[in-house]
Amino acid sequence: MNIAIIGTGVYGIAMATALAQNKNNSIKMRSESDDSLNRIENSRKCFKDLGGIALPEKIAFSTSYEEVMKDADLVFIMVAAKYVSSVCENMKKYITKNMHFVIGSKGIEQKTCLFIDEIFAFSLCNKNKIRRIITSFRVP
Repeated sequence: MNIAIIGTGVYGIAMATALAQNKNNSIKMRSESDDSLNRIENSRKCFKDLGGIALPEKIAFSTSYEEVMKDADLVFIMVAAKYVSSVCENMKKYITKNMHFVIGSKGIEQKTCLFIDEIFAFSLCNKNKIRRIITSFRVP
């Protein structure tokens, strides 16, 4: 399976590391900056933010939405709540009808008081890019 993960924070990298255990998964991660990518690449053999584990070589990193989302079957959104709206806007033109999405962000967008799945729906579903959100789960 081709997997795109938007966000290279600890949560995103932990998810990528877990998904990389399946030999059939191809994983590409998108980061916001070259500085962030350099930090990750320089600590690939001992990623201290996750207890010193080695990051699997099969995980590829980029700052390009297009590169990361090309041919993706599954897209994880793993960024802070305040960035979900801009991430949705930036990835819009790379979405295909066969992509499936996992929203791994938590919380409420401060400026709108919308839940993350509502931001996703407003940004993408209402513009006919994605038919609908099948399941939404909120922790009280």
